[in-house]
Amino acid sequence: GAFTEKNNLPYRKLGVDLVPGDAIIVEYFEPFSVAGKGVLVIEQVTHGYRGSPSFAKNFGDSGPCNNNVICPEGAPWQDQIRATAMNLVNGNTWCSGALINNTCVDGTPYYLTANHCLSGSVASWVFRFNYESPDCTPSADGPYNFTVSGATLKANNGSSDFALLELSSPPPANYNVFYAGWDRSGTVPQRQVGIHHPSGDVKKISFDDEPA
Repeated sequence: GAFTEKNNLPYRKLGVDLVPGDAIIVEYFEPFSVAGKGVLVIEQVTHGYRGSPSFAKNFGDSGPCNNNVICPEGAPWQDQIRATAMNLVNGNTWCSGALINNTCVDGTPYYLTANHCLSGSVASWVFRFNYESPDCTPSADGPYNFTVSGATLKANNGSSDFALLELSSPPPANYNVFYAGWDRSGTVPQRQVGIHHPSGDVKKISFDDEPA
């Protein structure tokens, strides 16, 4: 549906995901009661010349060590898979991150990603959930319609390469997301599992069987 005043966030920015087609019409409706008071600025347009989203450059670009999350390898990690999303940065950069819980367990949409992903204003970032292949093999392109637009930066550090964001709103219930846990005990993991969007591909899971 249309964007409404509910999308008019305090920082006055709104990023959108890819829209297929050769042309786009932006229609702005202003109620008579507030005539002349609205301001609409299109700050940036990113044009993808490859055609439909199924020809997106990043689809299929990840390495062979990455498995589609729907494959048997991902079965023990279904909750954490639902926490992971793709970041669309400035319309043309791809990173990964995950929703994380807090000690109040109150559903605040904190989102952990990498410091090196920070570029431009996170207020205009788009977070795409459930971008996964529906089949294990061969890999197929995933859906584009589970998105949240905008965030605020809460903390970041270049040395440990982390950035903690708060999304502009919690993902809707029908996104079926999961808020991942975390561990500050200092215990060294004996193996690692990575759930991410390598090279901007559909969601993948990969494994490192050596201690951190």
